[in-house]
Amino acid sequence: MSFKKKLTVCSLLAIMSLGQLAGMSVCAPAEAASPSRPQASRLLPDTTVGVLTIFNARDAVDRFMTTSLGKMLQDPQMKPVVDSLYGSLGQMVDEAKDQIGLGLGELLALPQGEVVLAIVAPKDSPPALVILMYVGDQIANARKLLDRGTAELEKAGATKSEESVGDTKLTVFDNLPGRQQRAVYFEKDSNIVIGTDVGVLRGLLDNWGGPKGLTLAENPRYAGIINRCRWGKDDKPQAVWFVDPIGLARALARGNTQAQLSLAVLPALGLDGLTAIGGTVALDVGGFESITQAHISLESPRSGVIKMIAFEPVDPTPERWVPADVAGYTTFKWNIETTYSTLGVLYDSFRGEGAFGRDLLERMVGATGLEFDKDLLPALEGRITIVNWIQRPITIDSQVQLYGLKLKDTELAAKSLEKLAEKFADRMTRKSTSGKEYFQIEVPRGRPAPQQPAAEQPQPEPPRNQPSPPQPCIGILDDYLIMTTRPALYEKVVRTFTEKGSTLADELDFKLVSSRIQRSTRGLKPVLVR
Repeated sequence: MSFKKKLTVCSLLAIMSLGQLAGMSVCAPAEAASPSRPQASRLLPDTTVGVLTIFNARDAVDRFMTTSLGKMLQDPQMKPVVDSLYGSLGQMVDEAKDQIGLGLGELLALPQGEVVLAIVAPKDSPPALVILMYVGDQIANARKLLDRGTAELEKAGATKSEESVGDTKLTVFDNLPGRQQRAVYFEKDSNIVIGTDVGVLRGLLDNWGGPKGLTLAENPRYAGIINRCRWGKDDKPQAVWFVDPIGLARALARGNTQAQLSLAVLPALGLDGLTAIGGTVALDVGGFESITQAHISLESPRSGVIKMIAFEPVDPTPERWVPADVAGYTTFKWNIETTYSTLGVLYDSFRGEGAFGRDLLERMVGATGLEFDKDLLPALEGRITIVNWIQRPITIDSQVQLYGLKLKDTELAAKSLEKLAEKFADRMTRKSTSGKEYFQIEVPRGRPAPQQPAAEQPQPEPPRNQPSPPQPCIGILDDYLIMTTRPALYEKVVRTFTEKGSTLADELDFKLVSSRIQRSTRGLKPVLVR
């Protein structure tokens, strides 16, 4: 496995719990996609509830083409497939060329710098869509596209009007067909801006020469997310995204009584505590195909469903039993006790006291003969590790998964596992490898198809290459409860642990990933690493 490909599998995902961070300035990549105007975060108003910014579209495309997927699309063996897809799209665009005025190649060449898609929630009007694109030397083709669009809208019965903000002309269309009743656009400094609210676009123009009011950059929720996304001069992201989910939901619910009633339930569930989510994406960065940072902002103290999101900081170092040749590695830490107790309180508040244990635990866990809160929960430490591995030789059954649950009471876990083995003695077979015992579970095959009368018997079909049933294995290794979908992986992790074989933690590739995590988080501890 090549270095670059492996780092794609181990790309960074850090999810942090944030508080409200007010009064922060937003750090963004220094390259201005349009040198004559501020970046989008200083144009858009502070009422923006969702935004995706690609700082330089041409650079992002060039970097994407160096990734595994980009190289695959350029592979000569993939050319027939790519040509078929591209050709079909090109044919559709060519058929509509009379309406849009441009061919596919000309359309794809329009973005020359920053591209922004945003949703703004004005206080007294419906949410507005804003699309901003720097077209640079493609301004002539952009004008041609807008002129054709204007002609088509007027032909459809839209009413066109114009107004000016300073030296910039806004073109407004009212009475549009369909539900959207208004559209507006303007051109300025080789930028094309399209929206659905005249007031919002006027505000963008007011901020063009410098902010005249509060902007997205001064929105504490946006600032809190973006300032937690760390990068250096050599690994600046190509894209930034941000969503204020509650603000977006409230904006969409305006004028809709049923939707507003649904929103009224959010505080009871604690969902109003989800204040923001967002992050960055960097492509082709120092040997990494991509580095993705994602952050979730939660109010404190948490309650309800939000309290159930009980992530805790995790050590990204792989466990001693993780083999070096894994195809994928994910680890995170979850406070299971907090989630369990909060879920119980929340469920009982709707269904009555004791309903959680009666309706869920007895049905789901009781069938195993174990009591979750006595036999399982006290044994779990909270760290969960997921491993993907490819068994050789390659067959339809080669993909194997492992799930590891870290234990704080291995003795209790062992007793619970023995109880399970006694109850299902006909399905759980005790085995041993490298001196470590485990159980292999027999999975019943699906029911055979009902027999038909001889006269109605269909012609036999040729045998199909279908995957065989899984052969789950479960056991305790070191201080982990290990579960795998095939015996080969369970035996391999035991050998790795007992014989001190080559581990993922020893691999140079992972050490480079770990170093990158430390540099990217700069003291902030991730709760999930993948």
